[in-house]
Amino acid sequence: MSMNVAIVAGPFLGLTMLQFTSFKMLFLSLGILMTLGMFFATIVKAPEEEQQVTKHEKRRISIHDIFEIKALPIAIIASLVAFSYSGIISFISVYANTLDLTAVSGYFFVIFAIVMIVTRPTLGRAFDSRGPTFVIIPSLLIFAFGLLVLSFTETAGILLLSAGLIGLGYGSLLPSFQTMAVQSTTFKRSGHATATFYTMYDIGVALGTYTLGILVTGIGFQAIYILCALLVVIVIALFGFYQFVHASKEKQREQ
Repeated sequence: MSMNVAIVAGPFLGLTMLQFTSFKMLFLSLGILMTLGMFFATIVKAPEEEQQVTKHEKRRISIHDIFEIKALPIAIIASLVAFSYSGIISFISVYANTLDLTAVSGYFFVIFAIVMIVTRPTLGRAFDSRGPTFVIIPSLLIFAFGLLVLSFTETAGILLLSAGLIGLGYGSLLPSFQTMAVQSTTFKRSGHATATFYTMYDIGVALGTYTLGILVTGIGFQAIYILCALLVVIVIALFGFYQFVHASKEKQREQ
């Protein structure tokens, strides 16, 4: 949940700060936060794995030292979700400004965070007891619907409604996909799986921000959010196919 809270608290605090201070002070504050993060990282104690390497064995770096191939399919699916989500974190304030809703744009992330925090524990238990499909498919549908509502926003109430829907839908996707990435491999490779997942997630956000930023100048914000909703629908099909292939492999192993 910490990652989810961070990615919604950050935009809210950033938009709030810009009402009282400059971009220079904002980025200075972010630099201080990163410095604190580096400090806390140095005091985290984690056991190191002992690797036995013979004198004549040469250590070669391969793709397996960087990525966990088994986690890559679900990480790519997550990156497409991140692509759609980038349209929110990157452009929601500008979109709200075009609708004369700048005053409530910061509260978008407040509603987002509240709904996500309230529902996440219940959905997390459902993931453990009922399986990923039970949580992820409805979450994707709600996320897509929230994006559609956002695209047709005209009033503050509809904007905040879309925030609640997106918080409910998207809030459980990131941790659910990450859990599946870790579960796709062995315990010793869980660190590689996590790194693979967040690498693809960040790539999705970066590509989404860049691509949607180009498209929005030609087709507008409404069309952008409709396209993002359609992409989430495509993700539903891809996830269903992934689950089908995974289930087929499991049956073959049992036989």
